[in-house]
Amino acid sequence: MKSLKSIFNEFAIQTGLSDKMNDQRILELWSEVVGRKIASAAKVTRVDNGTVYIETKSSTWMVELTIRKEKLINQLNEKLGLNFVKDLIIK
Repeated sequence: MKSLKSIFNEFAIQTGLSDKMNDQRILELWSEVVGRKIASAAKVTRVDNGTVYIETKSSTWMVELTIRKEKLINQLNEKLGLNFVKDLIIK
């Protein structure tokens, strides 16, 4: 007999709800991963198909986040517990 959790997980995957939940989780995790200072200068504007779109307050922050891009992807995926984030688009 399947557990309620496994039934829900199957349902979430089949309906695409799982991706939507991960999208929302990325929004929640962003400030935890980058810290308050960076989070105040760089906001996640949307998440689409594993791509996280980030808008920065200045070109300086854009360059800084671009340098940290791979590390940030790894940290977000680690916090999620799965390999969901594929790319960051930083503007």
